[in-house]
Amino acid sequence: MPADSLQSFQVDNLYLLIGENPLPNLVAARTLVHPEGTVILVHTTHTTPMAKALASLLSKNPEASVKHRFLPLGDGQANGFKIRQTIQASVRTLKGSIGMNYTGGTKAMAVHAHSALEQLRPQVVFSYLDPHLLKMIIDQLDAPPLQFAVDLPLQLEDILMLHGLTWHTGTTPHRDPIHPELATQLAALLVNLEHSKSWQDWRRKRVDPLKTACDNQKTLSVQSVSLAPLAEPLQATLAQHLNVKNNHLHLSNSCAPSFDHPCQLLGWLHGLWLEDFVLASIQALAPQYGIHDYGLSLQIQNPQQRQDRFPQFELDVAFTRGYQLFAISCTTAQDKATCKKKLFEATQRARQLGGAEARIGLVCASRRPQLLQSELELVTRNRKLKVFGIPQWGTLDRHIAEWIHQNT
Repeated sequence: MPADSLQSFQVDNLYLLIGENPLPNLVAARTLVHPEGTVILVHTTHTTPMAKALASLLSKNPEASVKHRFLPLGDGQANGFKIRQTIQASVRTLKGSIGMNYTGGTKAMAVHAHSALEQLRPQVVFSYLDPHLLKMIIDQLDAPPLQFAVDLPLQLEDILMLHGLTWHTGTTPHRDPIHPELATQLAALLVNLEHSKSWQDWRRKRVDPLKTACDNQKTLSVQSVSLAPLAEPLQATLAQHLNVKNNHLHLSNSCAPSFDHPCQLLGWLHGLWLEDFVLASIQALAPQYGIHDYGLSLQIQNPQQRQDRFPQFELDVAFTRGYQLFAISCTTAQDKATCKKKLFEATQRARQLGGAEARIGLVCASRRPQLLQSELELVTRNRKLKVFGIPQWGTLDRHIAEWIHQNT
C-alpha cells in the first residue's frame, strides 16, 4: 500500500493516551489500527470514565473487530518513572507492529510514553491529530511529518456516548423542521426593517403573553390572535400556511399535522421558527457538503441523572461533517447581552463535546453581525466562531456553506 495512504501506517497495537476529550482517541482508533488489531487505552484515575466510554463505543461498531484493553496509570499522570515502567512492561507482552497516538493525555504522559516506546521498539509509528489542520500527523525520523485528511463520519449520538451522555429521557433530536417553508419565508420578510418592527411588536403584545400562560400551564384566555397589527406581507404569509380566518390566527388545530398543540405553535412563533429555518438550510446543504448527521433541539443529560425533569444542557442546532462538530445557537434577540450569552453557552457545550475541532456559530437578529462577531472574537479569543445576522438571512444557506468551507 502506498505511503501516501493513512492505511499504510495502521498497526497491530495502538497506544492511546486518554485525556479529557476522547474524540481524537476515537478517530485514531478507527483509522490507525488493523481490522484485527488492539487499542491500548492508557488512562489515569481521572480519565477512567472517558476510557470506558471509548471502549463501549468501539465495541458497538458492528463493522470493526478491533479489540481493546485498559492500561491504568492510577494517579501517576505526572510520574515519569511510573509511566515509563507501565508502558515498557506492557510492550514486552505485545506481538506485531506498534503505534502511539499522543493527542490526548497530559504532556508528561506523552513525553514519557514516547520515550519508553522508542527505547524498546524503534519502529513505533507515532501520530497526532491536529485540531487546527484537521489532519492526522504521522511523525518521521529523518523527514518532515506526513499529513493526512481523515474521513470518519460520526453520528451526533456517537459524540455523546464518548462523554457518557445520552439524549434527555423521552427525547431525540428533530431531523426535520416543523414548518420549513413558513420559516424560510418569515426570514426573508424580516430582513425588511419595517416588517421586522411590525413582527416584534405583534409577537410581544399578542403571542408572548399567551406563551407565558402555556409555560405556566394555564388555560389560554383566547382561541385566536388578530393579525391586524402585522405588515400586510406577513399577514399574507401566515394566512397561506396557518389556519387564518377573518384576519385572525386560530390556535386550535392551527396547521395540523405540523403543530400538535396551540402552545407548540405559540412557542414556534415566539422564536423557535428560527431554529427551523437554520435546520432547513443545513438540510439543503447536507448532500453537497458531506454533512453526515444533523438535528434540532438536542437535549442532553447524564444517564446517572435520569430522574431530572430538565436536560443537563441543550444545543439548538448541531451537525457533524466527518468527525467535526458544528453547533449553532439561535436567538431572535438582537441585543448584545443576549447574543453574547447564547454564544458563550454554545461555545462551552460544543467544546465540551467536540473538543478543539468544534466550530460554533450564532444566528441572531442583529443588523450589525460583523461588529458583534469582532467583539466576541476579542472576548473569547476564538477567531473560528461565526455570527449570522439579519443581513445574512436571505441567503443563509450560502453563508453557512462558506463557513463550513473555511473551517474544514
